[in-house]
Order: sequence, then structure tokens, then C-alpha cells
Amino acid sequence: MNDETLSYTATCGSTSVTVNGDIQSGFPFPEGWATVAGLANGTTYSCTVLAANAAGSGPGSTAVSGLPNAISSSPTPSAGGFFVAVSCPTTSECVAVGQGVSSGTLGLVEVSSDGGQTFTDEPVPMGTPQLKAVTCFDAMHCIAVGGSTALVTTNGGSTWNTEFAGWNLTAVGCVNGTSCTASGYTPIGTTVVTSDGGLTWQQSTGNQPPLINLTCTSATCVGIVAQEPYAAVSGNAGATWQRVGFMDDGFKEPLSVACLASTTSCIMVGQDTKGISDPTLPAAAFITSDDGQSWADVSSALPSGSWSMMRVSCPTSNTCYAVGNQVGATSVDGGAVWASVTGPSGPLPPDGKETIAGSQTLSCASTSTCVVVGYDSLGPAAAYTINSATSWSQATSIG
Repeated sequence: MNDETLSYTATCGSTSVTVNGDIQSGFPFPEGWATVAGLANGTTYSCTVLAANAAGSGPGSTAVSGLPNAISSSPTPSAGGFFVAVSCPTTSECVAVGQGVSSGTLGLVEVSSDGGQTFTDEPVPMGTPQLKAVTCFDAMHCIAVGGSTALVTTNGGSTWNTEFAGWNLTAVGCVNGTSCTASGYTPIGTTVVTSDGGLTWQQSTGNQPPLINLTCTSATCVGIVAQEPYAAVSGNAGATWQRVGFMDDGFKEPLSVACLASTTSCIMVGQDTKGISDPTLPAAAFITSDDGQSWADVSSALPSGSWSMMRVSCPTSNTCYAVGNQVGATSVDGGAVWASVTGPSGPLPPDGKETIAGSQTLSCASTSTCVVVGYDSLGPAAAYTINSATSWSQATSIG
């Protein structure tokens, strides 16, 4: 084959996929990979690649063996591990992900059916890395990401399929049950999209901003660009992105973003690093009312002393919660005015265990119910509120 290769066909067993290719790009496929979908979990396949150009097809590659979705025989042990993210699509159903055991990088998935009061370990495919984000479009359909892996469930977290998605993924959001986007924030991270509920993934085109946190509504996706004073906005489920600047004095660091359902408003919260020397300062906060096209600094609306606010969740079109370590605030008018509420005092945020910027440790399913996850001295930990953060209770069972 010469440098004018037109296509590559990857075949595993009797299933094949053909993609356009250009060997000059430095990759065997235009996006760096091809996904052969529809294979059976736990079955070993012989896989080959065949290249073709205008002159015809070349010889097939040497066959290699592949084992998709090797099934773990038991859940990942959770003792000594930690939660990084949680998603609660209903007031009772929650999925929390992170890392199990005290060493290694074993991905951890736990499911709650009682609003965060208890969590139960679920088996994950062998080789699952530490998971850093999860989103549930409804009580049955969730996607969790970490490393180059996307885990997909269609039964509320009881079983998971693993798919190759990208590199260094740390954030994920969905505009509907099939169209989602995921991103990473390291220099070799990538932004990818799926249109089939996470079974196959492709790189976003054009400018791919490294995102530490992202969220999607039915109309738009908004992310926080790593280490830059920019938001990232996509109107096509993450296929393409644009950077939008916001006012930044060099001390305010947005870490979490949430959009209010059925509106064009989104809110970013984070930390004002000047609070290290002046702990009376409010948290960093920015708001948009035009789907992320422009942003206003509303930090002064956050309570005094909340400078380390790290997470935000907006369960309705006008209600939002923000939390930090033992501090909290809520808004009932779409983020214009915030009142101080009790913050969770139990789970430590995973940032205190290792650097996981923008981790999605807060999820609120209604105007009165929220779940926060993290870790304590024993391992993964969680707290929940059912009274609009008037008080928080610790989960009584993890794992």
C-alpha cells in the first residue's frame, strides 16, 4: 500500500467496520481508532485489518486476539478507595463512581436505590480504570468515563459494557439518551462524541478544548476550559466547540458548571484563591443567560465565607445548590440571589486525596434532595439531604 490509502477495514470474527484513512496523518484511522460494535462480552475474537486504495486491497494484517468486555466475577472492593462523581436521575436512584481499594487503579461503581442512604458495589468489566465522571440521562441509562474508557449501562447500573472512547477522560454530559460528549483536561486529553448511547465514539472536529467539567441540556453543552479564563460552548452535542471568555481577575477559578433545565441559563462556581488569606470572601461565580455566549461575574451574590465552593447542581429551572467543604448555598431564582445553607460535613472531596479538578461530587434530583460523595478514613463516603440542605445525613452503608 502507498500513502494514498483510501480505507481500512477492521474485522473481528464475522463483524467488520470500514473507515476512511490517510496513512500520512500518523494514525491508522482518521480518528485514531475504529470500533467494531456488536461483539459478545467475554468472547475472544481474532481481529485483522485490511487496507485498500484505488488499486485494490492489500493483504490482511497479522491476526490479533481481542476480548471485549471481560466480565468481572465480583464487584471492585471499595475499602480504602474513594468516590469521584455521582449522578442521581431521580430522588431515589443514584450512581457513584471512583476508585476501589487503596492501591492500583481499579474502577469502582456503586448504586443507591434509596436516595444516597446506602450504596451497593456493582461488578465492572475487568481492566476498568479509575472512573472520574458519570452522567445518568434517566434511571436506566448512564455513562461513566475514566482514562480511555466509557462504561455504559442500560439497566440502572446492574451491568456495564466498556468501550474505548478517547484519552484521559474526566467529564461527560448528554443532551439526550443517545447523544453525549466526553472530555479530558490533560495536554493529551481529547474531546469525543457518541450518537448511539456510548457504544461508539468519535473525536470532536476542529478546536477541542481540554475541559475539567461539563454539562449538557437538550439544546447546548457547556464546559470549563482547563487553566484558562474561558467557557466552552457546543450547540451540537459536543461535535464542535467555541471558546467564550469571561471576566477573570486572575484569582477566580471556576471548577463546576450546571445549566438550568428548559432555560438558556448556566452557572459556574469555583474558588477565589484570595480566600486563602481572607476567608470571608465569597466563592467565584459566573452566570450566562444566553446558552454560554456571554458571562457575568456574580461572585458577590454568593455568601460571605464561601470562597472554596467547589460544586454546583441545578435540579429545576430556577433552583440550584452549590457546596464546598462544609459550606453550602442555594438559589431559588436561577442564580441571581444565593442564601447560605448547611454544607455536608462528612465526605471529603476527592481533590483532597489526589488532584481531580472539576469532579462531579454533587447531584441534586429535586428542590429538596441532594447527594454528595467523596471519601473518609475507611474509603468511599456519601451524605444526603431531603430537606433542602437544612441538614445532611451520612450514608449508613457503602459497598
